[in-house]
Amino acid sequence: MVIRTYRTQPFETTHENRIFDALLKELKQNWADSEELLILLGNFYCNGSEIDAAILKRKSITVIDFKDYGGNIHFSENGKWFADNVEIKGGNKENPYLQIRHNKFALLDFLKGRLNLPSGRQPNFGHISGLALFHKPIIFDELQLPGTISPWFHIVDIDHVTERMAQITSREIDLTHHDLETIVSFFSIPEYIPIGRGYKAVTPQFKDDNIPEIELPEYLQSPLSQINKFLESSEKILILSGMIGTGLEAFFKVIAHQALRQGRNYSLLAPNRRIASQYPVSEAESIYTCIYSGNPKIKQDKIIYELIENRNNDRHLYIIGDSHLISDANFEANLRRYGSGQLLTDLCNFLDLNNSNRQIIFIGDPFQITRGKIDESALCSERVTAITGCPVKTVYLEYIAPENQNSLLIKNSLEVASSIRDKNFNYLHIMTDNLQCLASPKEKEEKYKLVTSLFDQESNSTKFLAYSHVKVNEINNWIRQKFFQRDHNIACGDIVNIHNSFFVKNDDIPDSSIYVPNDSFAEVIKIKEDIQPLIQPLKGRDEPIKVNFIHLRVRLLHNNQEIEFLCLKDYLYAEKPEIDKDTLLALYISAKTRFKQLQNLETTNIEESDYEESVALANFLRGDPYLNAAQLRFGYALTVNRAQGQKFRTVIANMDTNQGKTNETYFRWVYTLFSIANDKLILSNIPSITPFDRAIWDASNSKIDSIYPCNFIEFDPNAEIGIENIIEFDIPEVALRNFYWYIKKKLDAQGIKITSYNHHNYQEIYSFEAENVTAYCSIRFYYNGKYQISRAETIKSDPPDFAEKVRNFISSEIVCATKIQQDIYKLIQNKLDKYKILIQAIEHNNYEEIYYLTSKNSNLKLKITYDGDGFITRLSPLKYSNNEIMEAVRIALEI
Repeated sequence: MVIRTYRTQPFETTHENRIFDALLKELKQNWADSEELLILLGNFYCNGSEIDAAILKRKSITVIDFKDYGGNIHFSENGKWFADNVEIKGGNKENPYLQIRHNKFALLDFLKGRLNLPSGRQPNFGHISGLALFHKPIIFDELQLPGTISPWFHIVDIDHVTERMAQITSREIDLTHHDLETIVSFFSIPEYIPIGRGYKAVTPQFKDDNIPEIELPEYLQSPLSQINKFLESSEKILILSGMIGTGLEAFFKVIAHQALRQGRNYSLLAPNRRIASQYPVSEAESIYTCIYSGNPKIKQDKIIYELIENRNNDRHLYIIGDSHLISDANFEANLRRYGSGQLLTDLCNFLDLNNSNRQIIFIGDPFQITRGKIDESALCSERVTAITGCPVKTVYLEYIAPENQNSLLIKNSLEVASSIRDKNFNYLHIMTDNLQCLASPKEKEEKYKLVTSLFDQESNSTKFLAYSHVKVNEINNWIRQKFFQRDHNIACGDIVNIHNSFFVKNDDIPDSSIYVPNDSFAEVIKIKEDIQPLIQPLKGRDEPIKVNFIHLRVRLLHNNQEIEFLCLKDYLYAEKPEIDKDTLLALYISAKTRFKQLQNLETTNIEESDYEESVALANFLRGDPYLNAAQLRFGYALTVNRAQGQKFRTVIANMDTNQGKTNETYFRWVYTLFSIANDKLILSNIPSITPFDRAIWDASNSKIDSIYPCNFIEFDPNAEIGIENIIEFDIPEVALRNFYWYIKKKLDAQGIKITSYNHHNYQEIYSFEAENVTAYCSIRFYYNGKYQISRAETIKSDPPDFAEKVRNFISSEIVCATKIQQDIYKLIQNKLDKYKILIQAIEHNNYEEIYYLTSKNSNLKLKITYDGDGFITRLSPLKYSNNEIMEAVRIALEI
């Protein structure tokens, strides 16, 4: 069998992604040898319904709903389902049967409106089947299914799905291959490249047999295949992105090996040298080292590191890690500037992609904090295309690694990433446990005990993180005073964080230097504070500028080397880690003066055209111990921006910001926070954001009154089919004929026929009869001048519940046109369900929803007002049948 698979996008939950792939695998294993075409559709919308999957064959169409349960399944037509004693939810419906039945008719209605099939056949889409597919083994007695349901409704687990699919067939459906392909085209769903293929990625065209291939797990085989195709193509740029936990870091080594197997050279580059040192490829280096000159020049009193010429060969491959930190935002480090100051543009110019066969792969996390604006990032394909003029291929890692799926850090990251992706910042709930993601004790004594135990066990691998420099200073001071009994001044044993990179002399090897990377941590060994300050007069200043220094000997924690250097005293103790302009200028002029004295020059005015002297001055400035004095802070607490790209075993974070939290900036900050903790994250001041945060209850205009939804049955009174005459009944108006066709279509699929019809002013009276069982009823439908059905009243019914079943079959489903309407509906429904309050109907208006609610024969009409950010601002009961329901709704909504 030829199996074709289509899916709109990944499912929202891991178990749905896994069962979809498991279903595809079962289909391939059992039917791959047949010549018949089978089409699997996944995660698609149809007439407002979200359908997990559908299988299309020549003799059947089956709607599938995924369930991650197992055990003994208890079925109910209208009530709750259970797996053993665990309730099985039905999505937006009471149970899976009602959900699948709803999806079946959504698909039926959709397809019946598009019956121009290439074969000219007219299949009866009323024979669409439904299947509840369980990912875990189940026991199910099919005798539980009523006779009217069992012909089309099925319940199986993944181990028996192919057997059941082989059994499902209908005389009323007979589709050609061309028909099936045409049906797929109706949905415009992209083809799905599955994970877990049973074969290896395509072998590169240029292969070096001496280099072993690196095996990746099954869930990464699909993106690897796409990357290999890119490497073998003439395309120039690929963006590989994925969130925390997807295994993105595995591709550094894999792509490097794939390049070597093709006989190509590669460069693995990082935003800085510290991050490069963490990559699993020893040749990784900083972008700055790769593309900028090591011999700076002086231009307009700045040390300029110019972009160099690319001397790598024509097929060189560049792999750029942590690309979310690569940006086109203008950047200058105090007196230093690299190239144009726009790193991304400089990198693209260095590659010269239009005049070579070089390729570049950007690898990064699209949800982390970026440097500069989001649309300036290297992960923004539009930005990269605008710079290079080259199209960009994108590959996104869709799956969380199996070993990460139970991590609460990853689960929280998924929720936050989803909000960032959807630009929806009205909900934030952080899940905590006692293992990985913990809520900090609120009592001071308990918190003190916790911190003490952590510092006693692993002080260097434990860090406090906060939003602002002010809060970081408070934490650093608290730790130093509380745990180490130190005063304000730096002391031996203090841990410091170095904020700039510089070289120091190597005492062990003459004429050599030790490079100290930015963001290094060090332990203070020796302190000398009686250092002569630098005094430098500046033009236009009343007093000379005084710069104070401290001489330190420290042990670098990343390599245990001991080094000595000067540090800026004021930077260490300042409220913010900044150097004021006057201090920078004083340091620069003082260094130039020393250079002049050493060179015995008559002037410090070195022209840009005087290259030799310019380079000599730049090199002198780069090594001057005063100008390059260490900029360091106490290193127990950091901002998240400073800690980004690093990993600490234990992180204690204050989530308060004293700023707004319902925005993308804060959500990216929270997401990045989850990327820094390796084993354990302890959180204080955990925020709780819900769409109700801005809501008020306003009953000032409410009154007791009768309540009738104006759209109890939603049909189109102006549909074209209403022009046609009806043979069985004389229905006077087009709109009312449309109502007839609407309910007839709904009931035909249920085996219920219309036996009589009477028309009255603003009333339509219908009688109905079941075809296969003895059941009949008469119902009076009330409508207004716009032909909106406001209520349905039972005249007679035998059995008594038959009229209610008919009303349920033809009554309107809740339809939400926009995501914000869907979100509000789910939120309100979840709250009301706990109190058995039902939503009868909804009227949608701009930034306003009218909900018709009912409970125990009591009714309430509720106006819900919301803003552009998705927050409910006002809940206004307009009409209600009694005080009890108004109070019940208010309690349920927790307002």
